[in-house]
Amino acid sequence: MVIRRNSKHDSNPRRSSKSSQTGQQRERRQLFLENLEDRRLLHGGGQHVPVPGAEAGETTEEVAGFELAGAQVDSGNLLNNGDILSQAPRDITLHFGQSVDVDPTSLGAISLLRSGADGVFGNATAETDFGTDGEVLMRFFSQLNGREGNGIEIVFTKSDHGNASGPYLTVDDNTGEVELGETRATITVDMNTSEENPTTFGQVFDLLDGSAEVSSLLLIEAVHGDVDTDLSVEDVDYSPISVSGSDDLVVAPGYVGVESGGRDVVFRFRESLQDDLYRLVINGGGAQPLRDIEGIPFLGGQFDEWIEFTVDSGPQVVAVVPQPVVRDGAGILTQQRDQIHVYFNEDDLNADAAVNAGLYQLIFTNDTVDNSDDVVHYPTEVDYDASTDLAKLTFAQPLDQLSGHGAYRLRVGDLSALPEAPLSMELATEAASTFAEALSIGKNLEVNTNGALLEDGQSLELVAESGQSLVLEFDAGLLLQLDSVNAVDGNHFTLHHGSGSSTFEFDNDATVGSGNIAIALDASDDVDALAGKITLAIHAADMGLFPTDMGGGLIHLGGDNSTSADTASAIDLVSYGSPGVSNPGAIAVGYRPEVAFTSNDVATAIVAAVESVDAGVEMQRHGNRIAVAGANVVRNTNITVVGDVSVISDGDVITVDDGDGQVVNLEIDTGVVIDASGSPQDGDTFTVTSGGVTKTFEVEIMSG
Repeated sequence: MVIRRNSKHDSNPRRSSKSSQTGQQRERRQLFLENLEDRRLLHGGGQHVPVPGAEAGETTEEVAGFELAGAQVDSGNLLNNGDILSQAPRDITLHFGQSVDVDPTSLGAISLLRSGADGVFGNATAETDFGTDGEVLMRFFSQLNGREGNGIEIVFTKSDHGNASGPYLTVDDNTGEVELGETRATITVDMNTSEENPTTFGQVFDLLDGSAEVSSLLLIEAVHGDVDTDLSVEDVDYSPISVSGSDDLVVAPGYVGVESGGRDVVFRFRESLQDDLYRLVINGGGAQPLRDIEGIPFLGGQFDEWIEFTVDSGPQVVAVVPQPVVRDGAGILTQQRDQIHVYFNEDDLNADAAVNAGLYQLIFTNDTVDNSDDVVHYPTEVDYDASTDLAKLTFAQPLDQLSGHGAYRLRVGDLSALPEAPLSMELATEAASTFAEALSIGKNLEVNTNGALLEDGQSLELVAESGQSLVLEFDAGLLLQLDSVNAVDGNHFTLHHGSGSSTFEFDNDATVGSGNIAIALDASDDVDALAGKITLAIHAADMGLFPTDMGGGLIHLGGDNSTSADTASAIDLVSYGSPGVSNPGAIAVGYRPEVAFTSNDVATAIVAAVESVDAGVEMQRHGNRIAVAGANVVRNTNITVVGDVSVISDGDVITVDDGDGQVVNLEIDTGVVIDASGSPQDGDTFTVTSGGVTKTFEVEIMSG
């Protein structure tokens, strides 16, 4: 038989009004059906796990408990059971129903576990048959999650109480005072051996399950056995029983609080989560379940909810040790002056990539912030040990002899060349009306280049008046080049963009692979015609790419860091380009590398890039000229700074601010202007005085 009873719920004074509360809750839910927020319609939750020993209702509707509507990571994507996160979240927000008001004093029922070394979750457990050779079996489940649940001991003794009393119980709870690995609590049960009332299996269960102190530490389950089985006759050599077996880690939160009028709970992490398997636990049962302010437990006290997710942010460098000191075979400490040790996290690297010397660039900076004088050194040998997650880089010379003494920077995991060094150019200021009122009233940029002259990766840096730097990087994106019309039926290529991909198949029999997009072949097609068909097919795929047929079989796709192409299965179709930016934090300025992408188009792309971020810089385009407000300095090679000279008058003043606190006022002097637009007559004179010297000039009109 199985004894299942949960006296904790029986003792709830609100239990008697459960049916009326259920009816009220149904009514509230109906009232809010049309007002639910969108996010509550998409349940991003986990699995319901029955609470051992909890009473089960006849139907779900009879469970007077509230439910989880959804969970969001960093107030963004829904978190579902089994999700793999490529970036460690900062917090998780739990959304409950509109009518729910969570009791802030019950938030201890929400916890986050890290799976530990075995990669498996499990609370500490123990069981005993009380020496009956399997006639009865009682199981104990720790109420404390993770390793904190280990070390609870149940001690059984027996003695003649001299009366008909039942077993005695004492609980020594030290859970808040001991370290991990020590005995956290001791539960002692002294069984009565008196013939008047010898202790039975059922009496022990009732004693433990009915104790609030025990229930705060353990859940008790009588798995099988006769409740009248006499336990006092057996030796107690099975005692003590230690609850153990969990290596899960409890992740300490930085903040847990109720928000949004009581229906949301924010669980914010104190530290960044490491790559591992995690389980978010919301306790609905046990001695301390999550409750609303009316005392109703989460999921009616019958279930806990688990949301398991994995953080897998990829390989990361955790430490770099230049010129390490190691102990040789003889025990002598030696400095490896030609080495750098790079320690990675526990994600094993690809064996070939890990020893690729090109992925480890040691850059000598020449002690400047300008990369035009940087020198790159590569290791001559890379030794990677996956068991220690260590890459040993050996260089041709001791590090201090590669380029001399100075600052070095180690760049790991990037084969890209260093970006071009930018050219600094100050912004000019338009003229004011008088010297006394001279002010900087605006700045202009004039773009004197087209897409064919731009270089992918070329940077444009704006320094806002606040001092914030905004780096814009020109990005040609991904291009396809079709060199012939030799494609045959079945040849295909695949484009990847964002989180999706599409496969395009050349077809001459109206049959393509499942899910593939057909590109019809025609014997009359030349390269331009077939390239046009490819362009239209990619447009129709609606995958977020906007291709342009540039002629001659060249197709511009653009895209970003997520964009790539697999053209190995298509004849004479190749892809090239590096979509996305190479400068960390830069904003991409997309362009097509052709003359047809005019200076006006370049100016439009620059304005769009600046408007996509909030950097305190405002721009307005007029043809190939951009009016700039809020920036002091621009750095780039193909940008010319100009002012509108048509409105300048004699005496106007230009104020030039170099952005470093130096201001220069320049007054416009147009000099002497002689107006000869009238009808001078022979013999007319005019006088010019300069430097104290006066000269008279006479007009002589030649005959004929």
